[in-house]
Amino acid sequence: MNQVTVIGAGHIGTMIAYFLAENQVAHVQLLDVNEGLAKGKALDLMEAAPIRGYTVRMNGSHFYQDMTGSQIVVLAAESSRSSLSDSEQMTQNTAILSNIMTQVLQFAPDAIILNLMQPVDEFTKLIIERWGLDPARVVGIAAGVQLSQLIKHIALETGLSSRDISALALGAAPHQLLFPLNYMRIRGIPVDTFLDGKTIGQILETVCSGHERVSPLFAHDHVASTLGAVVAQVASLIVHNTPGIVCLSSFLNGPYGISDVCLTTPLLLGGGGVEKIIEVHLTDEELTFLEKASETVKTTANRIINGGEV
Repeated sequence: MNQVTVIGAGHIGTMIAYFLAENQVAHVQLLDVNEGLAKGKALDLMEAAPIRGYTVRMNGSHFYQDMTGSQIVVLAAESSRSSLSDSEQMTQNTAILSNIMTQVLQFAPDAIILNLMQPVDEFTKLIIERWGLDPARVVGIAAGVQLSQLIKHIALETGLSSRDISALALGAAPHQLLFPLNYMRIRGIPVDTFLDGKTIGQILETVCSGHERVSPLFAHDHVASTLGAVVAQVASLIVHNTPGIVCLSSFLNGPYGISDVCLTTPLLLGGGGVEKIIEVHLTDEELTFLEKASETVKTTANRIINGGEV
């Protein structure tokens, strides 16, 4: 069985490891620079295996060489210092990413990278540009949480199963995301057949603004399970080479008239990574929104890449 390495054994990294195991995606190597943390989390998850029934191996370590041979590397590490300003946090996360990528290129140079480090779109672009990686093999997990929240709210409002609901996300997470109404469907039927415009608008406002958050103290923890589920879904498509359509952040060079930036769009993902950016029809207003989102990401990404202040 293949191996997926998860770098970062905090709550998000641990939930990613758990969902990878629950879904029998691959053996999991959990890594964290804090000695003993990843090993303890992996031991706990392995001891739950006889009860939960998963048979994958789960190892934990603080040695980067243990990622050797991984098919996928998930970047889920970041600074845990909540006292930092946004600019300081960005600088710290950039330094963390640089150190991690040096190790990834040494021990798992052929791995497909799933990036969760924030800002996701900008850091995904940084990984591709600074380290010269094939854009098809680097994607960002940027809008999965919001897309799942959208589907949840539609299910609650309609009383229908979330399994029957589909939607697309495009743009820059978390605050410049577009969910085209034309692609919100319930068993192929437009969602506005079931919900009025006011209700749909309220749902979108909640999802895009993050108004349903419980407390800023749990800014990351409250999405850990959702991120774990998203990563497991994405990793399964790659590991089992079963191409599927997902909304991820990837490098755009032409689709939607946008170039040289990473944004979330629908794409076809398979064993080799991104197989195709899917260009869906958007209204003029939606295209304008997407262009504005791309300019925002470009500005921040260029500052990071050029080493300037954010």
